[in-house]
Amino acid sequence: MKWHVKDLALQVEQTGKTGWYFRVLKEGAVCAGDELKLIEHPFPQWTIEEANQIMHHRPDDLTAALELAACPLLSLSWKEMLSERAPLG
Repeated sequence: MKWHVKDLALQVEQTGKTGWYFRVLKEGAVCAGDELKLIEHPFPQWTIEEANQIMHHRPDDLTAALELAACPLLSLSWKEMLSERAPLG
């Protein structure tokens, strides 16, 4: 909405260079040169790149869809979309 580009998320997704995957612990402004610090990475097997590949570019990889859907930190909407592909049973 801020950028007034209706399909901005889709455009960014298609580049494979998504970059807004930080959990916000304290609201505020981030400026060029500011440090963003990784505090924890509880599921190192799941990178943003791998999750995006499974979600958007490998629709027939049902095994990977089930494995990703089982990640407890994955958003409910992604779990639902992955489950539609390969029901969790």
